[in-house]
Amino acid sequence: MGHSRRLPAGTEGRTRRGAALGGVLVMAAILLAACGSSDSGGGAATTTKAPGSKAGSTSPTGADELDGNQYVATGITGYEPVADSQLTLTFEDGQMSANAGCNTLGGAYSFEDGTLKWTDAPRATMMACSDELMAQDTWLTDHFTEGFEAEIDGKTLTLTSGDVVITLEIVADSPIADTAWTLTGTIANEAVSGVSTDTKPPTLSIAKDGSARVFTGCNTGSTTVEVTETTLTFAPMAMTRMACEDAGTMLENQVTKVLDGEVLYTIEGNTLTITNGDLGLVYEGQA
Repeated sequence: MGHSRRLPAGTEGRTRRGAALGGVLVMAAILLAACGSSDSGGGAATTTKAPGSKAGSTSPTGADELDGNQYVATGITGYEPVADSQLTLTFEDGQMSANAGCNTLGGAYSFEDGTLKWTDAPRATMMACSDELMAQDTWLTDHFTEGFEAEIDGKTLTLTSGDVVITLEIVADSPIADTAWTLTGTIANEAVSGVSTDTKPPTLSIAKDGSARVFTGCNTGSTTVEVTETTLTFAPMAMTRMACEDAGTMLENQVTKVLDGEVLYTIEGNTLTITNGDLGLVYEGQA
C-alpha cells in the first residue's frame, strides 16, 4: 500500500459503469472483527449471501468528484503497510469499496464537510488471509468508520487521520483489448468470492482484432469476441480437454458459463467485471 507502481495506461474501451460493478459491491454482510477471527492461510475463499440490496442508489452530497472513479495509493505516512500490499478505493453510485490486499470491503459512504467515511458497517468478502493482512483490513475499517479528512486536488485524493496521511491517484481505465486480465473473484447469488489458492488463477486476453485466449483454471480455450461499449459477445469456445482437480473443475464451470454469448461488462480502473445473468467474473488487469 505504501509502494509506488505504474498506473494502467490509456482510456480505450472506457465503459458505462453501473449494474455489473454494483453487483460486486453486494457482498457478505460481516463485521471485520469476525473476519479477523478467521483462520489465516490459503484455501478457498467463500462468502455468504448479502442480506439485502445495496443501500444508496445516488451519489452522496459532495461526492460528485469521487463517484465513478478508482484510486490507488501512491504513498502513506504514519502507518507501516503490510509488505507488497496495495490500497485501492473504488467509488460508484453512492458506494465505496476498499481493498488493501485481503478482503474487499464496501458500503454506502458520505463525503460531507471534508470528511470521507462509511455510513454503516461495511460488507466484506470472507477470504482467509494472513494475520497481518486481516489486521490491516480491521485498521482500514476502523479509520473509514470513524472518517478520514479528505481533500481532492485534480486527480489526487489525500486522506488524513491524526498522524496518518494517505495519498492516492486516479487510475485510468484499462483498455479491454491488449490487457492481461487475471481472475480475482467470482459472483454468484449476489455475493463475491475470492479465487481459491488451490488452483492457478484463470486469465483472459482479447486482441484488437477480436481474437481471445482464455485460461479457465484448468483448460485453455480460444474464441472470438465482438466488443461494444457495454457488451461482449463470445463465439463458441474451442478448448483443450484436460482432466482437472475438483477446484479447477468448479472454477472452469463458472468461467465457461459466464463467457458464453452476449454478456455485460464494465471497466473501473484496472478492474473488469463481466456478468451473465446471476453469475459473474471479476478480473484485474495489467497492461
